[in-house]
Amino acid sequence: MPEPAFVFVADSHLDEYTFTDIDLMRGDTYYGFRQAVKLACDLKVPLVAAGDNWECNKQDHPTATTVAFFAEQMNLLKAHGLMFYYVNGQHDRAVNGISWPQAVSPNVAVPIHMQEVKVNGLTLFGMDAVFSHELSVACNTAASIVNAADNPILVCHQRWKELLKFDGAEDGRLADIPDVFRIIITGDMHVAKVLKSGGKDGSSSRTVISPGTQARRSSTEPDKHYAWVMYGDRTYKPVLLKERQVLRLKITTIHDVDAAADARDAYITKYTEASASLPTQLAKPLLIVKGSPTTELLYAIRRIYGDYFHVKLSGQPGRDSRSDPIEMVGVKMTTGDISVRNFIEELSMDKQVTSLINSMFGAGKSSMHDIVAEWRKGQL
Repeated sequence: MPEPAFVFVADSHLDEYTFTDIDLMRGDTYYGFRQAVKLACDLKVPLVAAGDNWECNKQDHPTATTVAFFAEQMNLLKAHGLMFYYVNGQHDRAVNGISWPQAVSPNVAVPIHMQEVKVNGLTLFGMDAVFSHELSVACNTAASIVNAADNPILVCHQRWKELLKFDGAEDGRLADIPDVFRIIITGDMHVAKVLKSGGKDGSSSRTVISPGTQARRSSTEPDKHYAWVMYGDRTYKPVLLKERQVLRLKITTIHDVDAAADARDAYITKYTEASASLPTQLAKPLLIVKGSPTTELLYAIRRIYGDYFHVKLSGQPGRDSRSDPIEMVGVKMTTGDISVRNFIEELSMDKQVTSLINSMFGAGKSSMHDIVAEWRKGQL
């Protein structure tokens, strides 16, 4: 049996909330990522992430709750002597060249954009998400850095045409990736998938792995999510993660509502039992309503199931970000019942961390800069 070399994931989109329209549905991405970290610790191997680690699409920084959670997970890796290697996706943010994982946990989180890293006998090469007009240069640079004899694995995050369901949104083609990369781990597609792709020469075949997310990001995504293990012989396998239970019902007529009402107690029993081992935040299942019901029919379903299930209409947008002020990082704001100063104390931020954050923001005012300033008042 080959020895594990590393655990890998993509598209964690770490954020407290799952959907903007279901305020009480929280913790899904945290729980998925926590399981990936535990898997890495159990196997005693590093964790590798192929981008979109944070959810910063419409805000320029993660919430204090998310930063605290990430710091906790990095401390677990550190306690086991393990590292977190990552590239950045479109939903991550880097300020003055420093990205959030590195700023929060500089001794554990290592960005590998345009760099090689040796991991338990395997060579990884990282490439952040780039614009389509930059892809050719990035690929050529990558090919000039790596040594073909090392048989490097590419870790990237990109909208590849071959993985999209529709044309026009791609940033490039898998066939454009240099042939030196025989295995490609790519983020962006929220579906776990493995496919073969031809190389630039049109004849060679490479293995492309899309790890998918660790938790649902929209009502149309698959119900199963994974962390993956790469072995020293370059074989790999997905590991199924535990997650919030999901019931899907098609509702188009009043008769469908009647049938759903008749089946309610049986569904409640079944899904309550299936959720018994989940954390409290994830114990309430999700009901996804399909079939484009009228407002009245959807309201009826909410009345029947709302006390026992989170109810969401299929096809409604998920959430890209949340900007409620109480959830944002800043001197006058809190996150839950943790004050900003306590939050900093819990992170045990040292001078190296504050130096990194100062490099990101300089002397200007910003949420994270203000947090460090507040922390210094009582700590330095």
